[in-house]
Amino acid sequence: MRLLCDTLAIPLGERVASLLRLSLVRCTIRSFPDGEADVALQESVEDESVFILSSAVASSWVPLLLLLDAVVHARPRRIYLCFAYFGYGRQDRRTTNGGAYAIQRLAKLLGTFPLERVYIIDLHNPSSLVLFPMPCACLSPSKIFYSYLIDTGTIPDVLVAPDLGAIHRAQQLSALCALPWYFLDKKVARREGRQRFQGKKCVLVDDLVDSGHTLCHAADVLRREGAQSVMAFATHGLFANTARQEEVGRFMEKLIVTDTLPFSPHASSIVQQITVAPLVVELYKSLCDYV
Repeated sequence: MRLLCDTLAIPLGERVASLLRLSLVRCTIRSFPDGEADVALQESVEDESVFILSSAVASSWVPLLLLLDAVVHARPRRIYLCFAYFGYGRQDRRTTNGGAYAIQRLAKLLGTFPLERVYIIDLHNPSSLVLFPMPCACLSPSKIFYSYLIDTGTIPDVLVAPDLGAIHRAQQLSALCALPWYFLDKKVARREGRQRFQGKKCVLVDDLVDSGHTLCHAADVLRREGAQSVMAFATHGLFANTARQEEVGRFMEKLIVTDTLPFSPHASSIVQQITVAPLVVELYKSLCDYV
């Protein structure tokens, strides 16, 4: 099975290829002066299975669709698509009358291609998987976070979801670590969690850090509840707000993100990046066994 990456996924793809001891399929993805994308494969994948790794931020969706078109016309045996990051995943409902339902439309667009399966690392709302017209699964980074805690000897006392949407992430890591977990709402600690953080080493678990507001606020709540220390895991490091990143260090000792997206130069000095390459390698090998 051949491994192919779009532009933003190349750093992660190279790590995956190195672990698998194979080469990436050569392709060119470029832009004309007016921003129009141009995509072309540089080698044949005819009658071979193809595994495409993508980090699809808002601006890279058109190049990705063109890449899929190029692969389809190369007549492969099967096409598997793995999103390290799925842009527009947060637009999982219409928030206003007349608003767009972005993830549903993109899922339908992907359905126009003969994709065998789609995989998404830590989709913002896993219930959105039902919108995809082909078999689709969400991959949890919990094993990657667990390995980091074990390898660094950073064993917390409790795991904390910063809001209701992150509860399943805290639960998944809790099951591996055999640690208790709690959750916060957007304003104050829930009653069942209050006073349970006194003197505790706390680890927040979320899917992404963009402005940093949610994690900073949650860390501040934990500090006010008496937490001894606070660190956080966030799968996707977007870091859209440069100013906000300077505040991260005020609330937590460390923020761990993965390489589903290229490391941001705007990240605070306390931010550390770890790789999800082993997770992608595990998936790739399982598909090789399948095909």
